[in-house]
Amino acid sequence: MQADVASAQEKYHQQLKHNQTLQGRLERMGLEAKAVLTELPRYQTPGALHDSCGGPADVGGRLRLVPEVPERSTLASSHGW
Repeated sequence: MQADVASAQEKYHQQLKHNQTLQGRLERMGLEAKAVLTELPRYQTPGALHDSCGGPADVGGRLRLVPEVPERSTLASSHGW
């Protein structure tokens, strides 16, 4: 009986250590992702108002990150599609 308890405790501590390691990795990944997002350029939402210079105006202080995606014809020609 004591051997079963000791074995269960050992398994528990191993799993706890493993979970703590994973938690640390997740926290680091989250911080890295946050740092990357702060480095990305910011874009207006599609269809937003434009300022007098023809650029997008800041409407309500809300900006949306929008990845630049190449046109389909560009993808097709470079990848042979």
